[in-house]
Amino acid sequence: MIKAYVATGKNLDFIDLWDGILDAEGKPRAELFVADGVHNSPEGYKIRIERTRSHMVGFETSAGKK
Repeated sequence: MIKAYVATGKNLDFIDLWDGILDAEGKPRAELFVADGVHNSPEGYKIRIERTRSHMVGFETSAGKK
């Protein structure tokens, strides 16, 4: 639903972070979360950071910065 909304907006983009932390059955990979099962472990955050970083390539240029 959020992805569909973002597609209709201007200057909005959707980054799917879940597919990198789910297993083949679509369940969260336990090793990517700390004991509470809610917050990411360092490895889980690393995956999220890399997906976000790769999406942001060229952002400074598109935002008018040099």
